[in-house]
Amino acid sequence: MGRSWLRYEDNGWFGSYVDRSLTDYTHLVLRIRGERGGEESDIRLTLGGVRSGLTGLTLAGDNRTITTGCQDLRIPLAANRVNRTTPGELHLDFWHGGSSTVHAAGLGRVRTWSPAPVACEASTTRRAA
Repeated sequence: MGRSWLRYEDNGWFGSYVDRSLTDYTHLVLRIRGERGGEESDIRLTLGGVRSGLTGLTLAGDNRTITTGCQDLRIPLAANRVNRTTPGELHLDFWHGGSSTVHAAGLGRVRTWSPAPVACEASTTRRAA
């Protein structure tokens, strides 16, 4: 994903295809900050047969909401029943009545948790498609 701004006004999406097994990984990590905070209720995630709003997912660690400060949202793959063998489409969509901007510095997977050293300031701007 790299560093990006994702602006949305009750519409849009970001997607990619994961064509490899994630069985060796425990978490999906989204390094993010919001323009106003609370954007987690605006975003739905699809991965490995799971489709859920961020507020409906089990999250690990202390960060469970998007705030105006940079943080990592850790999504445990097994606890959320993500098919790690053939995960397929990774999709974030914004069709849920909200309007804001999120600054996403990275989207990654980890075997065990360790903070990523990437700042949340975006170097490019992308409008959600």
